[in-house]
Amino acid sequence: MSNLSATFIPTRFAEETLAAALEKSDFDRLKASLFVWLGGAGNRAVESVLSSLAFIASLPRGSGVVFDYAAKHLSPGPMIETAVDAPASRVSLPGGNFKHIIQPQALAAMLHGFGFREVVDLAEEEVPVSEGHLVSAAV
Repeated sequence: MSNLSATFIPTRFAEETLAAALEKSDFDRLKASLFVWLGGAGNRAVESVLSSLAFIASLPRGSGVVFDYAAKHLSPGPMIETAVDAPASRVSLPGGNFKHIIQPQALAAMLHGFGFREVVDLAEEEVPVSEGHLVSAAV
């Protein structure tokens, strides 16, 4: 049986990157790691989200991340899209407001571009406990 452990590393992503937060701990960049990031991804600045995903993708094979996000629904035209996006950007949930709502195809392309080999994106219909999509991505 392998020696598995879980560690919670608190950080303020508006003030430091994931890599910087982990440098303050006993995190070993040479070991495969799994990051569980449920709730809050849509509340972080785009740069923070991208740097965190790039960092995770730079870790050894077998590393990965599990996270959830709100998906942007395709609409028949710009007027309807604007009408849907404006209220969606202010949806209040426990833990804050959504800042970013994206399309699943764009997210998958971005994750593959970072170097994640396996990407599984389950919609809320497939995962009844999620309020959007649940993604797992492995390096």
